[in-house]
Amino acid sequence: MSSASRTAADIGDLGGHERLPELKAFLENHKRLVAAGQYAEAGDLTFDGALDLPEPPNLPIDVNTLLENFEDLRVEMACREQEGWVPSPVRGESHRRTLNAEHLKAFRRSTVSDDTPGEAALSGGVGSAGTFEFHPDHTPEEIAAGVRYAVRARASFKLRLLELAVRGPFPNRAIQAMRLFDTLAKDDDRFGARLFPHPELGAVSAKSLQTAYYACRVLTYIPEKAIVVEIGGGYGALAARILRARPGVSYLSTDVPANMILTEAYLKSIFGDRCKPAYNVNEDLPEGARSIIMPPWKFFNLRGQATIVLNTMSFQHMDGRNHAFYGEVLEHLEARLLYFVNRQHSAGNVVSGTVPARSYSFLDSYRILEDYPFDDRWVEILARRNPDR
Repeated sequence: MSSASRTAADIGDLGGHERLPELKAFLENHKRLVAAGQYAEAGDLTFDGALDLPEPPNLPIDVNTLLENFEDLRVEMACREQEGWVPSPVRGESHRRTLNAEHLKAFRRSTVSDDTPGEAALSGGVGSAGTFEFHPDHTPEEIAAGVRYAVRARASFKLRLLELAVRGPFPNRAIQAMRLFDTLAKDDDRFGARLFPHPELGAVSAKSLQTAYYACRVLTYIPEKAIVVEIGGGYGALAARILRARPGVSYLSTDVPANMILTEAYLKSIFGDRCKPAYNVNEDLPEGARSIIMPPWKFFNLRGQATIVLNTMSFQHMDGRNHAFYGEVLEHLEARLLYFVNRQHSAGNVVSGTVPARSYSFLDSYRILEDYPFDDRWVEILARRNPDR
């Protein structure tokens, strides 16, 4: 049985196969444009036309409350530093990061956030990464390089979405997700983000383009109402895009303490009181929330099955102890699907991580349905929980 047919059997065939000839022809045209270096022209193409979403609001946040929450988290964390969630030596002392009001107001131009290092890694050196330093505005040369990257990345991500729609088991849902890419790829300057002016989309960042791609992939696999769990949610960029696209989704996110506060700040600025923290291990989950931010150790208090668990670019920084901990989380949540993008080879250094993606210990409880390398470094995997678990 092919990977596509296995996925259809496990998740449900949602149709669209009658459109495959049309989709394949569209894909071939997109490939020709990309091969010819016509990235702007390729990026402007969207099968069935692009869909728009309302622009997200920019709501005020309560910095003092966020900092109080952070101090409470640090106290609880200090009692749990022998547990398996504590980052491996690859991540150093990331769980002990400190935050202040200045960081919170402009964290997207600081290395407190993963936004700027992500841009540097993806755009071939745009920007730099120091420790808790605020970066200056981009120079004209950096902006020009960022625009070139953004134009090419838009075309490349759309090409990959087309290729996987053709290969996948349910083109209809993949097509609908792809139509949202352009609107999800847009960004704004909240929290001090440094942006690039894409000639068609307007303001974008490497993070917004990357998380728009991940969101389109996840939207292909989840129903209108789903429980989504993200391990290593950063400051909430992926969560925000999935929540905007799927109003019926409930989203649980976790990370190290500083990043949980950044997530709370970012998502509250978009969703207001529909985003709620649940940091106290002895309290029930808040009612009426679309997004809940919670520490890793609280997952064991939950009951109910997760539709899908997500991880992008952080399992690769974990060691076997961390993987065992999150394997227990996956088991407790009875997570039906697991989607992650991580490094497929260990280079044996502190940048690359310690365990190759296909060797994570918790995969023993899952069957890999889709395995799509990005290149010789990254791999995108969808796995389904074994039925006997």
